[in-house]
Amino acid sequence: MSPKTCSPLFSGVCLIIVIISIFFISCPVSGNDEPHPCLIFDNVDEIPGYQLRNLVPWSVWERSILRNADLYLDLDFSDPNWASHNKISYRSKFARELAFAYLITKDEKYAEKAKEALLNLGIGEQSPIIRASSLTQYGLTYDWMQLYLNKEDDMKIRDNYASLADLVYLELNSHGNNRDYIAFADYHGQAYPNLGVAGLVLSDYTNPNSLPLSSNPDNWTKAGTDYLFVNDELHSYNLPLISFGFDEESGKSLSGAYKAYVIDDFLWWFQIYSHYYNRNIFNDYPVT
Repeated sequence: MSPKTCSPLFSGVCLIIVIISIFFISCPVSGNDEPHPCLIFDNVDEIPGYQLRNLVPWSVWERSILRNADLYLDLDFSDPNWASHNKISYRSKFARELAFAYLITKDEKYAEKAKEALLNLGIGEQSPIIRASSLTQYGLTYDWMQLYLNKEDDMKIRDNYASLADLVYLELNSHGNNRDYIAFADYHGQAYPNLGVAGLVLSDYTNPNSLPLSSNPDNWTKAGTDYLFVNDELHSYNLPLISFGFDEESGKSLSGAYKAYVIDDFLWWFQIYSHYYNRNIFNDYPVT
């Protein structure tokens, strides 16, 4: 189950979000009381893919989602030493599938396991790119599970997720010590949109427990928007990060098939941005 392989869940969710992108229904932002879900839908019942769940192909995808989620029920997310699939990126995708299974079935066995995954979201094998790639999947998991969480668990998960996003942000230029290094396909082109998602997930986060963070949700959102599409202030080239992977006029990939490394991350980010803000990202950032 490679991070770059389209699983049945990803295929199903991709189709769902492509369908709902036509409508761009937004969730309101209100101070420190962000409503959830809000990233790609406000209620699972509104999604055409859910409404057509008894028809092919949606019924087939639903069975695949639930079959995967059933396998993950046996995992101990507090164990840091899984024999396989121990990367934080894998763990975050398992968490997402459990959360989506809960939304579909309302069965709390999936909710409890997804909550366990969120409470242990910092565990697993890690590197800068693996950490970054987990942000969207953990963000979706939290977005879908937030209404299920009690206040104590919610605060702990938000703090842990903020700490993870802060580290991902600082690593983009080696804590400010390397403003000349960019690896678009292998790293930065994936990390920036994932950070943008984190910024929206915690848009109302105020660091109530005074964690030693060096960045905040506004910084993370800016990484996924202005720095990615206008001018990357984290590096020294006075260019948008996307210009290192795509021609800004034609949209042509500058590295051929390596565009496949970033397309999944861009797909999620474009849909999430457009739904969250109720604005088409293609209009706000034409280079997209």
